[in-house]
Amino acid sequence: MKPHQPFETWIFDEHLSPEEQQRLTEHLRQCESCRALQQKWFEARGALQEKSMVAPRAGFVQRWKSSLVERKEREQRKQAWRVFWIFSGVASGVLVGVLVFFLTRFSVAEWLKLSVEVIHQFLGLTSSLGGVLSAWMQLTPIPLPLFVSLLFLLSLLGLIVLWLVVLSRTFRKGEERL
Repeated sequence: MKPHQPFETWIFDEHLSPEEQQRLTEHLRQCESCRALQQKWFEARGALQEKSMVAPRAGFVQRWKSSLVERKEREQRKQAWRVFWIFSGVASGVLVGVLVFFLTRFSVAEWLKLSVEVIHQFLGLTSSLGGVLSAWMQLTPIPLPLFVSLLFLLSLLGLIVLWLVVLSRTFRKGEERL
């Protein structure tokens, strides 16, 4: 019984040197099991080369594209939720840190004083806004309800923005012609 190595390996190798090829041929003349192995390898390789590609079922490309779109949308939703939770966690951490910092630095009396000052400032701001709105109402020739006045201002602002957009496009077209 002859040793089968490296000959069993060489049977599968297509890039043998001339010396290795000669040694393999001599071994195959004498060894029945290696000849059988080589024969089976040739049959298997031939069978693999004969098989043609199987055509996909009808509509495969469309199904794959639609599933790709769905997978991308699902991944984008997951990513959006991840970003949301990361920012929520960071914001919560910062809030807890700020609260701990201020709770350890100020007494309860100082917190009450600060709260009263913030409420006073807020009420002063709303009072000032009320004064501005009341002055606006007195300046209009016909007393209009607040909603109508705001609607008028927003419409005027929208027209100004529209005018600026049209002007910028007009100037861009003029620059393109030059």
